[in-house]
Amino acid sequence: MNHNKIDRSDASFNQVYQAVINLVSRREHSRLEVKQKLLQKAYPPQLVEQAISSCCESDYINDTRYCSSFIRIKSNKGFGLTRIKMELKQKGIDAERIQQSIEELELDWFQLALQCYRKKYASVAICDFKERQKRQRYLFSRGFDSEQVRFAIEEAN
Repeated sequence: MNHNKIDRSDASFNQVYQAVINLVSRREHSRLEVKQKLLQKAYPPQLVEQAISSCCESDYINDTRYCSSFIRIKSNKGFGLTRIKMELKQKGIDAERIQQSIEELELDWFQLALQCYRKKYASVAICDFKERQKRQRYLFSRGFDSEQVRFAIEEAN
């Protein structure tokens, strides 16, 4: 079922508000994510803004809480700081809030890189330069920086 075809230009504030509540009741969303999803569904932009603001005041939408949750989830899935920061910026979270959440969570990115490496490559040793490059690219693609990548590869081997 495609919801984008429905004309919602005459939606009431309560309908838009309920749409916001339905979204954020399943999982945390950033303010920008909610706005994009509702505008995609053709709700009136002015009502979308009002409903989102109302939900922010009620703390149903909280970008700081969303940011911390996102960092925790992504780091547990083996993603590094660089990639997480980039994804959060795309979701409308400002750099200051991202930095604050990172500091509060006190994650050891070196250990996370090592865990990610060990999960992917288990105990298979690096046999040549080409294989080492491949493994480094893998960790870089997950969002780890060069120091973390070097640490993970040297620790694991």
